[in-house]
Amino acid sequence: MQEKIHQILANLESENNLRSLKEIRCSSKYITSPMSKQTHQKELDFLIAHPAYPGSYIKDAMLNLSSNDYLGIQDDKKLTQAFLEQNLPSLLESNSPIFSSSSSRSLSGNHKAFQTLETTLQNLFNKTCTTPPKAALLFNSGYHTNIGIIDALASIEGVLFLCDSYVHASIFDGLRLSRAKFFRYSHQDYDELTSLILQHQKRFPHIIIITESLFSMDGDFCDIERLVEIKKSLNAYLYIDCAHSFGIYGDDMLGLDSRFIDDVDFIILAFGKAISSVGGAIICAPSYRDLFINKSRSFIYSTAIPPLNISWSEYIITHLSSLKAKKSHLINISTHLQEELKRHDIPFLGDAHIISILAYENKKATELSHFLANCKIFTPAIKAPTIPKNLARIRLSLNASLSFEDIDYLLSCLKLAKDILKIKRI
Repeated sequence: MQEKIHQILANLESENNLRSLKEIRCSSKYITSPMSKQTHQKELDFLIAHPAYPGSYIKDAMLNLSSNDYLGIQDDKKLTQAFLEQNLPSLLESNSPIFSSSSSRSLSGNHKAFQTLETTLQNLFNKTCTTPPKAALLFNSGYHTNIGIIDALASIEGVLFLCDSYVHASIFDGLRLSRAKFFRYSHQDYDELTSLILQHQKRFPHIIIITESLFSMDGDFCDIERLVEIKKSLNAYLYIDCAHSFGIYGDDMLGLDSRFIDDVDFIILAFGKAISSVGGAIICAPSYRDLFINKSRSFIYSTAIPPLNISWSEYIITHLSSLKAKKSHLINISTHLQEELKRHDIPFLGDAHIISILAYENKKATELSHFLANCKIFTPAIKAPTIPKNLARIRLSLNASLSFEDIDYLLSCLKLAKDILKIKRI
């Protein structure tokens, strides 16, 4: 077996796809990581004198453009301190565990903190509901949520899933692990989606459309109005993963337009992004919640998240309205970067805070990542087969801790990289 393992790893390395783990220290804005080999030093000299050059004021620091802490909560020490002062004494005085639930929720791990957060989520999402109220159920992560929900839904006879081809890997893992029946439709191609529904609805009475509110790789939004129209006209169900939009977009920062909350049957939340915590949740009808408690294996057979983490998530979610300035700043720097990339003809994808700079070839994406590392910017390359061939890129995850000066410095580096690396459109 060892020979087989060595061959697999050698093949990955030859394809520029071998992953490794490096020791790092990071916040929302900065990260320290071993530097790549110095290249193009002559051309980089002027960048070192740039007023936003990270290494000029923090030793070994690099701008962190790979974090999903979109609101920069990790860097808000006042917020963390306020949470600890408000919650830690009561947690310490209670007889409940703090750092471990020590059991799944279906056994002895269903502590009060879980019910408090689920009630908070239910109240937030029910503010605009006109149909029977929504219910919430917590999971250990966004990944656990997707594989657990799909596992349970796939056990219902007559269910077919129709997925946007760019949905997250956790969704496809859920489909494969549960041996669900599913088809993919081309990214954002709603005519193809409609055709698939019409083709299969006689055989499958329960067709579930799966998409993302904000796509995690291309950074574009689904057309929720069109999806709701298709769902209603063809009697389908709608499942939307809001992992990368929850805490930022929508009237109450809930991840999607509140006008359509009623019409989305399954809303997936993840707390490891803008909420800067850990965990996930499903917002759905109460009957579905009961089904998932009994049929979602990732819920049933996992030790629940520690109550301290649940309390932190609940604290941030109830204080989202106080974080609107961070949200506005994030949107403003994202818009500024998009406008400047267009002006300088740098190929990119993305309509929000997730922006991909296209390098097309795997090798070029690696070179671009190394180049930016030497500019003190941390942004790993994303390559095929994680994404389609000839769409290799660096994926920028902007966060509210970044300044306009940081964005302009990034632009200076990207303009220089474009000329030096000679990245050509494919």
